Amino acid sequence: MKFWNPSTIGFLATLIAGLATLWATQLSRTKDEEKREQELSFRKELDAKNTVLIEKSDEIARLNRELYKSVTGGEGYAKLLLGLRQNGRAIIELMNDTDYPLFDVAARVFEPFKLSAIDKSNPPDIFALHRRADNSTTVIDLGTVKAHTLVRLYPEYVLPSNVEELNLDITVLARNGSVKHLIRFKKDTANVWHSGFVSLGAKSERLAVEDSSNILPENWKKLPEVKDGSDANQNPLHPK
Repeated sequence: MKFWNPSTIGFLATLIAGLATLWATQLSRTKDEEKREQELSFRKELDAKNTVLIEKSDEIARLNRELYKSVTGGEGYAKLLLGLRQNGRAIIELMNDTDYPLFDVAARVFEPFKLSAIDKSNPPDIFALHRRADNSTTVIDLGTVKAHTLVRLYPEYVLPSNVEELNLDITVLARNGSVKHLIRFKKDTANVWHSGFVSLGAKSERLAVEDSSNILPENWKKLPEVKDGSDANQNPLHPK
């Protein structure tokens, strides 16, 4: 019996064909695995680049917000500080307690007792007086108020001796909006002055209230109030 007979040759051919198929299949699997690994590596690299881009985008947005705030003053406003002395004099100050300067600041002070037509012994409400305020307004130009800076509007505001109460309206204008401070001074039965004020944003949102001995008028107390949990995107200095 010869080894190289047709049956042997056929068997070897079949075996070689099977091995070739197996080899081809293995090569195909290897290439598929390499392709999957390359795709996975590409996706990881792409995800890493996307993460960097998102971080860069967030940083650019943050820097733009910082730039905007540094140019406009952001959402800060000049807060009112009020002090009373026993000699009938008041210290009226404005404080910028934010991290950004306030630009083009001017205080428009409405002093109703300067109106000669008013009965000083019983001055009317400050809102009604506004209609007659043309010659009772003083404008104080403060320019730029730096961050964490205190400025004095009146080191000594002399309260008139011939009245029992007095209302003041101080509207502070700045590049980023305006704030109105409504102030009341009132004497008690011992002839001692007390003070209180309400601070309002551009849409009359109540920003701050200080009421010494409960002397503020009821119509002031009924003014709107910004409560915790309100729309954080609504800036009272920039109404929508």
